[in-house]
Amino acid sequence: MWRAAVAAKAPARALCRAPARRAVSVAVTPAAGLADERVDTRVAGLGPGQPVTLRAVVSDERGCLFQSCAHYRADGRGELHLGTDASHGGNYTGVEPMGLFWSLAPAGMERPYQRLVPRSTGTPMKVEMLVHQGHSQPGAIHGPVMAKAEVERWFTAPGVRRIRLKEGGVRGSLFLPPGEWGPGLCPEQGSPGASCSKAELKATCGQVASLGHLSSSGDAAPCWSAAQILLRVLFDNSCSVPLLNPGDGPFPGVIDMYGDEGGLIEFRSSLLATRGFAALSLPYFDFEDLPKVMKEFKLEYFEEAARFLQRHPKVKGPGVGVIGTGKGAELALSMITFLPEVVAAVCISGCSSNTVADLHYGEITLPGLRFDMNKVSVSDAGVFDTFEALDDPANPANSSCTIPIEKAEGHFLLVVGEADRMWKSSLYAELAIGRLRQHGKENFELLSYPGAGHRIDPPSTPFCQVALDRVLGVPVLGGGESKAHAHAQEHSWGKIREFLHLHLG
Repeated sequence: MWRAAVAAKAPARALCRAPARRAVSVAVTPAAGLADERVDTRVAGLGPGQPVTLRAVVSDERGCLFQSCAHYRADGRGELHLGTDASHGGNYTGVEPMGLFWSLAPAGMERPYQRLVPRSTGTPMKVEMLVHQGHSQPGAIHGPVMAKAEVERWFTAPGVRRIRLKEGGVRGSLFLPPGEWGPGLCPEQGSPGASCSKAELKATCGQVASLGHLSSSGDAAPCWSAAQILLRVLFDNSCSVPLLNPGDGPFPGVIDMYGDEGGLIEFRSSLLATRGFAALSLPYFDFEDLPKVMKEFKLEYFEEAARFLQRHPKVKGPGVGVIGTGKGAELALSMITFLPEVVAAVCISGCSSNTVADLHYGEITLPGLRFDMNKVSVSDAGVFDTFEALDDPANPANSSCTIPIEKAEGHFLLVVGEADRMWKSSLYAELAIGRLRQHGKENFELLSYPGAGHRIDPPSTPFCQVALDRVLGVPVLGGGESKAHAHAQEHSWGKIREFLHLHLG
């Protein structure tokens, strides 16, 4: 009898059971996108208020592992959205949609102080996003993996052309924006006029971004990033979206230089080309047959590069721009001062005087300010602090090293981090501005970022407070705080492009 009663009640009990929880999932949109654009990260299928650790993992071209993590709690529906939900711990706190990217750092088993910089622009940086059960601290053993996804971060869009240069004495790589696709030509179908519905367009092309836009007439439809449409068409192999014809130029021309690490660094140039600039990544030592060390420079080398770019048929002219970081910023100041071809200069964390290596131009020589190694301090952890080491450019005894920027007819954009510990870039910007104003000039803009360190790169580039010096092989303090630095990178990148477009067309 009791068995029958239990059996009769069993269906009712089944009806009272809680619905089965759906599997945990993590979605990153777009799954393949440009490295300077934001992604949208969402987690679903968690329990209400469930604690999880989100982790990003990536290997560079040498096989060095980088990772980051952050602590989150699901909302009442068991969901997370990194665009609106705050991290409560890990490598950062607060609402930071791109925090897992800019906080990437060498894993515990790797040599510390390495910088995550792409050596190749033709392949994506593949980042694995993982959801771990519970909260675990950076460097600790993480809980079981509940979900994972992979996102590709591209430093160049399809159609960007890379041309390696050995033009006279000039070395480097020229990146040209996409062109000659033709309106309405879809590579997937290979025929003009291919099209798709607005629903397909929305489903295929993801979120709004900042590079040129496609717009739809008729009923309401959003605008989508041209770069994302190109990426989705080529990588998803599933769309017949009509391609935007970005034109075949001419384009504004920009020379791009980095600092005393030497060699050829291309990722900023390739991103600039993706944004519509003809960008020349210009090494000036320790590359191919260029000098191996910074002993002395001749401005004629940079003049030849400026003339090459100015005269290129894909460059609109009449003048070109230059963007430089560190020593590259200082060289940018000299270029716009002495070379009429250069009409706009973006100087990131540079000095207002020539430093280290003497600079020659015809009969003119600017001696290099010297570093006093007795003023370099070393922490207990073996980190070198060079903040006080450079000779004072404001000292009248060093006036011969000063770059006479008041002679420049072009425009300056000075970008500095107020927490730069490599050297006193905020002071050097003040000296440059004071010199310009002393001569009645207002041809400058200043972007000064509290909490930002030395190397201000394109958005979401991992913050590196201390980095190994490539020449000396020792860790050197660059300064800054990770969140403030990341925000400076995102804001300055848009302002830099606005400035270059304004003065180069």
